[in-house]
Amino acid sequence: MRSRIGRVGVRGRLALRRLFLVALALVVALLAGGIPARQALAQPSSVELNVNFSPQTPPLPATLDICIDQPYLIEVRPVVPVGEGIGPVPLFGGEIISMTRPQWGTLNGTKQPVGRMVDAGGAAIFTYKAERRGQEVLTFGVLRHIDPQVMNDPDYSSVMDHVRTQILTSHLFIFGAVECHFKVSLLVTWNYSVGGIYVGAFATTAETTLDRQPDGTFQGANPIKFTYVASLGVCSADYSGFSAPTRITGKIQAGDGDLELNFEFGPAQSSAAFSCDGLKKTGSRNEDVAKYVGVTKATFPQEGDIQSFPTPGEGQGQFTVSVRPITAAAQK
Repeated sequence: MRSRIGRVGVRGRLALRRLFLVALALVVALLAGGIPARQALAQPSSVELNVNFSPQTPPLPATLDICIDQPYLIEVRPVVPVGEGIGPVPLFGGEIISMTRPQWGTLNGTKQPVGRMVDAGGAAIFTYKAERRGQEVLTFGVLRHIDPQVMNDPDYSSVMDHVRTQILTSHLFIFGAVECHFKVSLLVTWNYSVGGIYVGAFATTAETTLDRQPDGTFQGANPIKFTYVASLGVCSADYSGFSAPTRITGKIQAGDGDLELNFEFGPAQSSAAFSCDGLKKTGSRNEDVAKYVGVTKATFPQEGDIQSFPTPGEGQGQFTVSVRPITAAAQK
């Protein structure tokens, strides 16, 4: 009796083992989204793919445009819908591949196919950097199987070979690459004249390049340099002039897309020597450029513009700001 039961037990364990292996294969396929619960072999993949720029490197406001020569993180999120009332589940461990060759830039520093695995947070992260201006079309796919040699194909022909590359689902991601640098120049002119006394001031900055930062703002810096001319009748004066550090920041406004600039002027000091009727005197003072120009903020269209503002206080003066976009790099 014990012997017969033992023989039946061995056969049963073998049958159960085969059944277990078949069931395991079906479970793996179901989790990958390749075989739905009903009509498994006939239904397409249930995996969905969401692609967007990372909040850490957002595109320009109200657009899907990005800036040339700036790295952007692209988040590719494969998810599996579960059912009504339950949110989709991230496909952790899923492998994502780029399926089209970048036309205007590089993906992860190359133009060859690249792959990333879904990690913490439920996204596979790719880094795109535009080299030229234009509309970019990228395609990402969730892998079921791939021949490792496909990743060395610069023409992407093997990616479309359904024997060497099997894709559960794919998604197009379309965006624009545009110029995002600006050149800004500052100019100050001022004069005061009364009773034979004349004092004039002239100040400029070198043309300053504003580069877009990863957070979407723009920054640039150049000193503003003042020179003075004075005529005091029978007396004379020699003004040293001065230079003040100047920082220009900006951002694209979400509503109208204009460029809002802010001007920050650092501390400076000037000196002067006076001579009158044989008497000589020298002195120095701290200079407040923001007080002289009277403007710390201005708004310009992205196409560029020149704006002038009257300076406050005695005398007559103007503070002029010139803004133009840089287009040379877009022609390379």
